[in-house]
Amino acid sequence: CDKKDKITSEDGIIYMTQAIDARSNINMLIADTAQSFTFGGAYGGQLSPQQDIKLNFKLDTGLIASYNAANATSFINLPVDKYTISGLEATIKSGKTTSDGIKISINTKTLPKDGAYLLPITLLSTSAGTINESLKTAYFKIRISRKETDVTAPSVITPSKDNGSGPN
Repeated sequence: CDKKDKITSEDGIIYMTQAIDARSNINMLIADTAQSFTFGGAYGGQLSPQQDIKLNFKLDTGLIASYNAANATSFINLPVDKYTISGLEATIKSGKTTSDGIKISINTKTLPKDGAYLLPITLLSTSAGTINESLKTAYFKIRISRKETDVTAPSVITPSKDNGSGPN
């Protein structure tokens, strides 16, 4: 039998679920009203915390250059006047495994079509538990597009007057 002698649990490990790559891909359309998403922290393991756990986050745009270098990408910093963050503190309540959400609202109206922005958020500290170093930073990859409708697809072009003088 290859079973381990001792079963280990990851109870008390604090992390950002959005640090898992696919969860941090945000696609937004250019729109008149702000669009938003949330992030927060999670408590790992089979048990839930027996006390409230305070979490502190940091918007860390200094990580953009190293992210681009490591991933062969060319994301840019989202302009500060285009977004708001409802705060950088959250709480995982006693008996729960996820924190209340922190909201990021983005005004896409004046952002260019096909814009690709990076908004790194790092879990800095926690009042209890241990931060999972590999899941402490979520790199929100925000891509802006415009809803477009192909108005030519259902069309049929019919000449209204024939040219009798040939191709020239």
